[in-house]
Amino acid sequence: MEVKSEYTMNEEFVLMMGNYDGLGNRITRVVNGKDEILVNKPFLNIIDKNLLRLGSDFAGALHSSKDVLGSNIKMHPLKINKKLEIWLLPTKSYKHHKCVIFSLMHIKNVRPLGVKKTEVTTSYGHTIEIDMKFSAFNHKRQKAHDLRDIMSRNIDSPSNSDIKPIKGFYIHENSGEFKFTKYGEDD
Repeated sequence: MEVKSEYTMNEEFVLMMGNYDGLGNRITRVVNGKDEILVNKPFLNIIDKNLLRLGSDFAGALHSSKDVLGSNIKMHPLKINKKLEIWLLPTKSYKHHKCVIFSLMHIKNVRPLGVKKTEVTTSYGHTIEIDMKFSAFNHKRQKAHDLRDIMSRNIDSPSNSDIKPIKGFYIHENSGEFKFTKYGEDD
């Protein structure tokens, strides 16, 4: 299988997980739609690069998630792209090479396979068995839904374009000082 140097997340992004190449270097296995893609980078680099293209980075997205959901949870979900509905749900720490990172919208069914095993069925007919309690996975999934709902409300709230224009200040600079004059004061 060909190994790519880059991967741009899109609406068909289903999941990614850490892997190793033949020389022991960390790479990423991505499931995109019905395709399997190997990327010659650790998944944190892929996430960070995708966020940088959208005006953020991994640290900023994580900080934002912690601010919205609180810092008392572990392994925060992340918003990558609201328009494309790409919200990430990690199964372990993002730093852990055995972490599986799901796209929230492509999780279709979840069922327990025992005490510490869970089966996740995704869009495009994929099924993955992970070492995680069913209840823990569902808790993470709910937190990702919470993040999506809260951030979507914040992003979609009425914008400043709904504010009716009124006369405000006339601000002018004179010798390095700014003077504020309310419209109508000098009329």
